[in-house]
Amino acid sequence: MTLLAEKKPSLEYEDIHSLPDGFYEVIDGEKIQMSPTGFLHGLIEISLSELLKKHLSHTGYVATGEVGILIQKNPLRIRGADIVYITREQYPKPPIGILEKPPELVVEILSPANTAKEMNAKLKDYLLIGIPHIIYVDSENEITTVYEANGSSKIYAFIESFRIINSLEIKMSEVLQKL
Repeated sequence: MTLLAEKKPSLEYEDIHSLPDGFYEVIDGEKIQMSPTGFLHGLIEISLSELLKKHLSHTGYVATGEVGILIQKNPLRIRGADIVYITREQYPKPPIGILEKPPELVVEILSPANTAKEMNAKLKDYLLIGIPHIIYVDSENEITTVYEANGSSKIYAFIESFRIINSLEIKMSEVLQKL
């Protein structure tokens, strides 16, 4: 007698408002657990989110903690972002669950558990849904890559400044000094 392999339950778009809490992404309908990020990652996340909130809260909302972003409905794909900024124009009130419209800004911070392949796939998903501003922080190599809506990207050393939404100027070395 041959036993058939048990198929994992697949999540669908209809499940989006009843997904269980936890740190995971949904890739092609399957729940993929995320590893804990580590203390330095958390420090960078909170410092950057405080800076963004200080400069952008008058026009929108900043949130952290693997905020769910709908990438596609079928098969269901949801990514968890370290930091997001959404405008009040997009969301007049802070949303409760998964973001179904692309945020204005996403920040991703590379963790030791992440592979380049995983992060490139995540960044590609963000670009495909039209997120206009993406900041990718690699603290190990002390570089930040900024992706813009016009398709351009530029790499900055932590000692260099870069501009983002509303001409906000960020220098990662200064953000890290405040830790």
